[in-house]
Amino acid sequence: MIDSREQRQRLLEQLSRFPPARLLVACDPRRSPDRGSLALLGELARSAASTRIWLLPAPPGKPSTTPAWPTGTTPWRNCACPTARVHRCAGWRAAMTSPLKLAVVGHTNVGKTSLLRTLTRDGEFGEVSPRASTTRHVEGARLSVDGESLLELYDTPGLEDAIALLEHLERLDRPGERLDGPARLGRFLDGGEARLRFEQEAKVLRQLLASDAGLYVIDAREPVLAKYRDELAVLSMSGRPLLPVLNFVAGGQHREDDWNAALARLGLHARVAFDSVAPPLDSERRLYQSLALLLDKARGRCSG
Repeated sequence: MIDSREQRQRLLEQLSRFPPARLLVACDPRRSPDRGSLALLGELARSAASTRIWLLPAPPGKPSTTPAWPTGTTPWRNCACPTARVHRCAGWRAAMTSPLKLAVVGHTNVGKTSLLRTLTRDGEFGEVSPRASTTRHVEGARLSVDGESLLELYDTPGLEDAIALLEHLERLDRPGERLDGPARLGRFLDGGEARLRFEQEAKVLRQLLASDAGLYVIDAREPVLAKYRDELAVLSMSGRPLLPVLNFVAGGQHREDDWNAALARLGLHARVAFDSVAPPLDSERRLYQSLALLLDKARGRCSG
């Protein structure tokens, strides 16, 4: 299995030294064909005279995304807080000076838009599809009580090529220079690659930098792959607090324990399980309370 940057590089170097006449690439159809995967397939195909893609059969009882494999301005929705949330928000308003801004970020097809639909009680928010890259632009939802804005949630495009982006970011330091994370991201966003190859990732990072914190949504059914660790490495450069949200944990096929262990090794000890399909009754309260542990600005608004 090709997972990390090092594995990719070793394979490409091997194929460049010993180019095959025919190459068969086996792909797991349960995973959406993100831009990073498609770019790798392109590189592999250039090393062989003939390349074929083999979509492996999904194990019994596990969903496949085979149909998804290929053969600027922020729109706003205004949402009134549901009655149950108004009761919990009663103590927010005295300390509030401006709405809390949260960027919802993560890999493509992990349930970011579904999470927004659950939090806003708006089933028409955004577009949900098994296809990768369904969300192409930043879209916002504003939650309010009695006409007063309390929370702004921003749905962002999926991260698709964090492995290549991290390599690009690591090359931005000039000789004798050691940039911190926000400065490195600023240089990236001012450069041409932010408008070309990494346009989608740039939209995510701009919104995260403009927000108070980020909700990093994880499909807990997925294994902890290197590309997800690279996503967290890129997002952490923003200097914004990140709250991992483990999605799809209601079924029995999740890897929540593996993700908890991996996140702890990355120093992310505050996290919350929140199944956007079948959310527990207290899931929103736990989400906001976990966020309050990370962000002092949120403490007066999200606890209680």
